[in-house]
Amino acid sequence: TSRGQFIDVAMLDSAFMLMTAMVTDTLTSGAAPARHGNEHPYYAGYRLYETADGPLMIGAYTNEQLARLLETLGEPERADAVRQTSRAEIRGSTESDAELIAARVRTRGADEWEALLQAAHVPAARVRTLDEVLGHEQVASRAVLQPMPVEAESGPSALPVAP
Repeated sequence: TSRGQFIDVAMLDSAFMLMTAMVTDTLTSGAAPARHGNEHPYYAGYRLYETADGPLMIGAYTNEQLARLLETLGEPERADAVRQTSRAEIRGSTESDAELIAARVRTRGADEWEALLQAAHVPAARVRTLDEVLGHEQVASRAVLQPMPVEAESGPSALPVAP
């Protein structure tokens, strides 16, 4: 079309989108949440768990995702109960569900869980190191790393830039 477009995206806006539940809770209750690290304070399916060989972030936020997670972990009875439980009532079993999930997830490696959970339509990903991410095909496809004209001690170097 030969016509440009102005797009305004701020990191602050993106951060709010990643914290939708916390922002909404704070605005509706008037109280800021306590810090909780990589554990959602109310939902056991939305946390970082240690596997047999490294961390795995699981994003089972809805009841249906949590039920599919529990089924994949070999807990069909708990999955059925979750499907019949209201969203508000799920909070009452956060710690017991988290203990159950943690115990099951420790039995296999992160790559294996990532594949199993994604096949079950449960958001999950092995936590990767920065060097793994830098070598990932998506980073190359996005052209976010541009070569630097100066050699670094370790060889050719690059800088991250906006594509």
